[in-house]
Amino acid sequence: MITAEALKRGERTVPCMVDTGEYTPFRNLPTEPLDRFVELGKEGLYMALQKGLAELYADGRIIFNRDFFPFWGDPISHVRSYMTAPRVLIGDTDGTTHIVPAQHPMEYLMQKATVTSGDTGAFNAIYGAMATIQVAQQQNFFSALPKRPYNRYGFRAVSTAAKSSSVGIAEGASVPTAVEPIYVEIGVGLKEVSVVTEMSTRLELYSTRDDTITFGGNAQVVFTNFLNALDTDLLQDYDTLPGYNTETIDRVTASTAATTALGYTTGDEDLYGIDRSANSWFDSNIYYDASADRDITISLLDGMYAACYPYWGADLGNKIWVTKPNTYINWSLLEGTKQRFGQETVQFTYTQGVQPVIGQAGGFKVSHYNTWPIILDANVYSDTVGRVYLLDLNHTGMLVGRPIEAIQGNHPLYLQAYVNRLAFYGIMELFCDLPKADAQLRDLK
Repeated sequence: MITAEALKRGERTVPCMVDTGEYTPFRNLPTEPLDRFVELGKEGLYMALQKGLAELYADGRIIFNRDFFPFWGDPISHVRSYMTAPRVLIGDTDGTTHIVPAQHPMEYLMQKATVTSGDTGAFNAIYGAMATIQVAQQQNFFSALPKRPYNRYGFRAVSTAAKSSSVGIAEGASVPTAVEPIYVEIGVGLKEVSVVTEMSTRLELYSTRDDTITFGGNAQVVFTNFLNALDTDLLQDYDTLPGYNTETIDRVTASTAATTALGYTTGDEDLYGIDRSANSWFDSNIYYDASADRDITISLLDGMYAACYPYWGADLGNKIWVTKPNTYINWSLLEGTKQRFGQETVQFTYTQGVQPVIGQAGGFKVSHYNTWPIILDANVYSDTVGRVYLLDLNHTGMLVGRPIEAIQGNHPLYLQAYVNRLAFYGIMELFCDLPKADAQLRDLK
């Protein structure tokens, strides 16, 4: 056997193959062509074979790379068949290039480089059109309130009774002097609520083929965000004036005495333009502790019930509790609730709010206290934990002038933009014509 070193030293005879397949021991060949091709490495052998110098092929496994040539021991005709087969020029990981058979070119490379997801153009993540909302998406309180159609601007209230006591008369007495109650006009009015989203015409086109957010998917997310925002507005602390937003249940259940004790801004408790400091009859029932937050107790909850009861009349139904989940946990652990705390199947209706469901055909389970459902909402305003509201839905709800609707348009001349625009819009206001029928419990821990 002859080695590459021997060839480079200029030896003039090498073992070779002939067409007969017989092994010819030696043949004299010129040194110059051999040296030139040997210096070129593996490609030099291919060039020599292509130029008819196949005799130079002696033992390729030893001369160049034992694993590179698959035809050791084959006759020269096989070598020539191998060389006339299609070949490709490919690069190796060490920076060199090689001419290899096209049938299995990768078998002839050093396996060092790995295609990974970090390589340019090798990987493209697909996220899909659906998005998981990672922000609050509560609307339980808004859903629980009955929705009443707008049929007048406000209502008249009786602030002072025509007679509060002493209606007896003496025998044969003259007809009593005529009396009359004091009437007050209270304007509730309406508020407009809206949110707008849009998508460019081009992105909307992309969304039919590519991995993008779709117009409909985005609309659903925005609508969920809109309802959560509306729900949050209804549950703001009453020391924050509503401005263009809806009134808050916290203000409905406020009083002048609480405002003074809590150090809130004077007048922030006023509702629908009524000065509560001069009209205590429009105060609600609010249980507070200006010094420190305290634990929820049965006596506090029953105190709310006792304060509201005289204003409910004969109808003791259609009442709800509203609180935050963290308050509910403390509430459910009270020992006294063993007899009062239970489960009830209810449903949310548009016009009547929360209503019980007869049987188990529909609705969902909620806890109840003293037979009234407890509605949980993460947007309830907190002190240490969330506040608690007891509401009479016969007197409290949403006054709706225009239900929330979706208005869509994509005309570029009207919109002055090439977009598809969607507006959610409604006209409504939080309505309560008898605040003393409701109550609030706050400053809890």
